[in-house]
Amino acid sequence: MKDEVKVAQRLIEELDRGLDLPEPVLTRLYAGRQRALDRLRVAPQTAPGTKWHDGVWLSRMLASLALVVAIAISFAGNEWMEARLQAQQQSAELAEIDAAMLSSELPLEAYLDRDFYAWLHASQE
Repeated sequence: MKDEVKVAQRLIEELDRGLDLPEPVLTRLYAGRQRALDRLRVAPQTAPGTKWHDGVWLSRMLASLALVVAIAISFAGNEWMEARLQAQQQSAELAEIDAAMLSSELPLEAYLDRDFYAWLHASQE
């Protein structure tokens, strides 16, 4: 592909510079160049090789999109798992507190008494 571009550039330079060719040949070359440029402007999708390049571009875009979707799903799954683990840990902690309260010698009403918490706080100091 790079060689084709180099050859095309060299041809363009030579044609722009002007060759020592007979006038009818130069006229035909100029007309052919104009027709090619007009065809390219009117229907660039029908230029040789364009469809293949569009297909490659489309497949690369789809592959990139699939990669982005896979990464997003991975992050969402990770967040869901972390939230689920945190909820299980919180549930286990609450169950432990409930078990401690129920197995305690104090009646449940003592935990509702605000003065009990003041007494408990003062006794810890």
